[in-house]
Amino acid sequence: MREAPVSRVPHLELGRPQAGEQRASHFFDTMGLTQVSVAPGRVAYTLSLPDPTAPGLPAEIAPAPATIAAAADIVCVAACGSLLPDEQVPLTLGLWVHFLRPADASRTVALEASATHTNDLALFSEGRVDGADGAPLASIRTRCFAVSVEPSDRGRVRWRPASRRRPAAPWLPVDWLSLDAGRAEAALTHAEHLTNNRGAVHGGGVVLLAEAVARRALADADAWTLLDVEARYIRAVPAAPGAARCAAWVRHEGRSAATVTWEIGDATGRVAALGSASWLRRPAPGPRGDEDRDVARVSPP
Repeated sequence: MREAPVSRVPHLELGRPQAGEQRASHFFDTMGLTQVSVAPGRVAYTLSLPDPTAPGLPAEIAPAPATIAAAADIVCVAACGSLLPDEQVPLTLGLWVHFLRPADASRTVALEASATHTNDLALFSEGRVDGADGAPLASIRTRCFAVSVEPSDRGRVRWRPASRRRPAAPWLPVDWLSLDAGRAEAALTHAEHLTNNRGAVHGGGVVLLAEAVARRALADADAWTLLDVEARYIRAVPAAPGAARCAAWVRHEGRSAATVTWEIGDATGRVAALGSASWLRRPAPGPRGDEDRDVARVSPP
């Protein structure tokens, strides 16, 4: 099977900076991903997860499960993109990530994905995430569609002053607008490091924001580990400060499992992405807690 150079990521091709500027921070840089191989319809990456306690990193570092889910978007879409001609790029329609075991302690994982089906309407890919021990950690799946671009736009990137460069880490600066029982809402205050080449928030960045807000809607956010996340993308999520807003509602929170739905929109209220996430409660010593807390009455306005 023909192998391409490891630096080639079809939908992440870059241009050249002008004097006094450096390459704008793309979401790919933020994630700590390294491409291992790429062949038509198949890609492999490794993901190095930052230690949240390491000095010099922003305080708002995303937890390992959320970072893995966000990286899954890049990897699955890359598998679809490797089949497209130069005049097309893939955009995500839907993402599904299901964890097979807790990922909170992971520091290095391997991701691979293969395109499974293509037609005139969409491209499909699926793959897996393995832990440092080589055992399966999660299954991943996505649905994309192809967008035609001008050759000059395919390698287009935005440039900014070098002094504004941010550290490579999946950090998520948000302004919490509300934190109520069974509901949370936040606005993304800085998203430049979470953008794609088209200037909108990358699909993986959408997952980071959704997971963070959905987790805070739970009564005890630190008591849960992510089980699965589902995202459906409707339109581009704006990257301007404060423009992307996420609201989450707890549908069920019990002794062992919880489910939260979420929506992301802009300041005008237009929905750009929506989905759900499920968690398992981390085992704790001692007697079992109270009966399930049913908060399904909490619903979107």
